[in-house]
Amino acid sequence: MKVLYVDDEDSSIELFKDVFSDEFDVITARSGREALQYFARGRGEEIAVVVTDQYMPEMTGIELLEEILITHPDPVRIILSAYSDEKIILDAINRGKIYQYIVKPWQINTVRFILKQALGHFQLIQNNNTLLHELAQKNRSLVAVNAELREAISRLYDSEERARALLDAPQDASLLLDTQGTILACNKTAEQLFAKNEKLAGNNLFTLLPPNLTAAWRQQVSQCIQSRQPVFFHDERTDSYFENSIFPIMNFRKEVIQLAIYGKDISVRHQFETALKESEEQFRQIAENIKDVLWIRDIRQDKMVYISPSYETIWQKPRASLYADPKSWLAAVHPDDRAKMTALQEKNPKQGWETDYRIILPDSSIRWLRTRAFPIHEQNGEVYRLTGIVEDITEHKITSEKLQETEKRYQAVYDTSVYGICINEQYVREDGNMARRIVNCNETYARLAGRSREELIAQPDIRELYQPGHDAYGDQQEQEDGAYPACSGSYSWHRPDGRENHMECQGITTTIGDRTINYCIHRDVTRLKKFEEQVTHLSKRVNQVAEEERKRIARDLHDEFGQSLLTLRYSIEAIRDALPDEAGDLRVKVNKVNGLIERLGETVQNISSKLRPDMLDHLGLLPTIEWSLNEFMVHHPAIETSLKINGVWKPITPDIEIVLFRVFQEALNNIAKHANPKSVKVLLTFSHPNVILTVSDDGAGFRTTKTFDPPTADDQGIGLYGMQERTASVGGTLTIRSRPGRGTLLRAELPVS
Repeated sequence: MKVLYVDDEDSSIELFKDVFSDEFDVITARSGREALQYFARGRGEEIAVVVTDQYMPEMTGIELLEEILITHPDPVRIILSAYSDEKIILDAINRGKIYQYIVKPWQINTVRFILKQALGHFQLIQNNNTLLHELAQKNRSLVAVNAELREAISRLYDSEERARALLDAPQDASLLLDTQGTILACNKTAEQLFAKNEKLAGNNLFTLLPPNLTAAWRQQVSQCIQSRQPVFFHDERTDSYFENSIFPIMNFRKEVIQLAIYGKDISVRHQFETALKESEEQFRQIAENIKDVLWIRDIRQDKMVYISPSYETIWQKPRASLYADPKSWLAAVHPDDRAKMTALQEKNPKQGWETDYRIILPDSSIRWLRTRAFPIHEQNGEVYRLTGIVEDITEHKITSEKLQETEKRYQAVYDTSVYGICINEQYVREDGNMARRIVNCNETYARLAGRSREELIAQPDIRELYQPGHDAYGDQQEQEDGAYPACSGSYSWHRPDGRENHMECQGITTTIGDRTINYCIHRDVTRLKKFEEQVTHLSKRVNQVAEEERKRIARDLHDEFGQSLLTLRYSIEAIRDALPDEAGDLRVKVNKVNGLIERLGETVQNISSKLRPDMLDHLGLLPTIEWSLNEFMVHHPAIETSLKINGVWKPITPDIEIVLFRVFQEALNNIAKHANPKSVKVLLTFSHPNVILTVSDDGAGFRTTKTFDPPTADDQGIGLYGMQERTASVGGTLTIRSRPGRGTLLRAELPVS
């Protein structure tokens, strides 16, 4: 007996052959058509079991089994599939008449056990067919002698000849015993069963039985003799299972004089029944441990065949009520849904159905349910049962309604927002370049662009409508919580009406499958931009005036205080030199006053340098930075400092020099007060047409924000806000990157002129 395995994947075929070829005679086919050729060439009688995959080219597994069922109904049919869809399983049962449905990935021991059961089932079918054929032949021969046989039986009622006639008729093991257990006669099947070379007649049956069965047989024989009634029982042996019958043979005085015994080997049937019980137990375990309600209804008798325990959880009613009245569940259905559900009960069962409805529980709460019903067919195609699944979808329904409400609110905001809202997608064009196209946008966005929504959505790359050099998505940063990358930027539309505009964009970027989507809000900042330009111009003028005032104050301090202090110092020294030698104490006091005047002069000089370094006007930026860095090293000897110049030195206009120096000065001031670093690096880079100042440290660092706060009264320097204002006033940019514990990098980029 062969096992035919059908699968379109070579790896699956090789695995099946490797695992089971040692135990079973496995042949394979790589398609349904190839499998059918085995049967077309007359080799179908060799095949006992057909195992097939469901989804294959040209022909599915169910279609293959339907074809085989027409010409060769005996082979046992099994489907292996990675899909457990209910419709496929029902089609496999109803159309393919399968023996078993196995879900991939399959377990070797499970498949081995099922194959053994299937082979046993096939052998049982063959045995039954053979028995039916032989019985048909015997029936035909017995018809002719039926009258004579009846007469013979009546004449030989008390004779052993009648028992012999009965012994030879069946194909099962048959024996004729006396009341002590001695075998008087038997058929060939009985002789083969006990594997005796000599005749069994004359032997005692109890000595031939396995020792563990002797006592049970004696008891059954004794019961038959005492009751003078037939006795039926089973016995299980090492490798077989028997169904036994003992009939008393009585004389005319109704005394038991002999016993007729029939033994039938039902091992295959027993295995099948055991497997069926295990399958039913598995079904019960599944049905009783899922939250959904599983039900089976006999439509001919209009009764419930099975209802899973979840019915009591959902309906809060005992299952017994539904078994007693199959339509009692309708009483709990919501009045608005009852007519629909009643109509479904009367619907043609061949179609099945799926629908949602509500029930009202005893506590007056309402639950939403989804039911699906499927027809089950007999071999002749008639529907005799309905099976279905009921799922509690209340939470899903509530979530769905909340989602719909959220979508409505979102749409209201989307449609009425004073800001432009758009959804765009990044993609690769045919030329290999990245582009952005609009997926959707609101009317405000279209109005800001000066175009219709349809025109914007049809645009292959929305950036082609920006003014040259603009990109709304130039700055993207990963959010600290790791949710979505945020994007922000500014741009100007190239409007058909030529109107000047400035836009600001903020949004998030997310990935859906292999698509990169941006959700963005756009704001018209044209008026704000013009205001900022006015503020920048005013700030530049304020800084210029402040620097001129600093320069004047520094010059006055140097010229007036410096000269006066120098004259005072010389006068004090002249007085000291004029004192007589015996005025030693007075000379000491004069020297102290002279020292105070000298320190006062140094203080005035330091204040003058901070207000406006004299060497910045006479020597330029680089010497001033070197001098200031040396002064920093004198006051902070534990901090390692370095200065590096990149690029070719280019002349820098005074207004740019003073901004760069003030930014450098404030950066050193902040490092000294807050950073506590081990090293400070200063880099001055000339990159036409700009000059870039970079100051970095490895100190404490801080958490940065997109905007800088104005300085407070406690700040002694110009602060980050002041640095940003200064750089912006001359057309430059200031960037600060810092994280707590990872230092700070300040980068100021300004035009050289």
